[in-house]
Amino acid sequence: NLRTRLRRHKSLIEGGLEKLRFDPARDQTYRKDAGFASEVLRRRLAIERLSVYILELPVGARETAADVENLLNRINYPVLGRN
Repeated sequence: NLRTRLRRHKSLIEGGLEKLRFDPARDQTYRKDAGFASEVLRRRLAIERLSVYILELPVGARETAADVENLLNRINYPVLGRN
């Protein structure tokens, strides 16, 4: 869930690059989170300036959620965002 992902991001970022290990045996989500954390640290982004925004959508609106994320990424072009 979102809370778990955000905690993992925070923990990896606060742990620093030396604690990030890209173990191929780890699950894909962990590797993505570790990749995000390493980019934050490599680019020396101010951690206190990172923020998360959520938009609650009805159950079953997966396609809508992907469209909303894509639109927001195109408008805001976040440094570490995905398209």
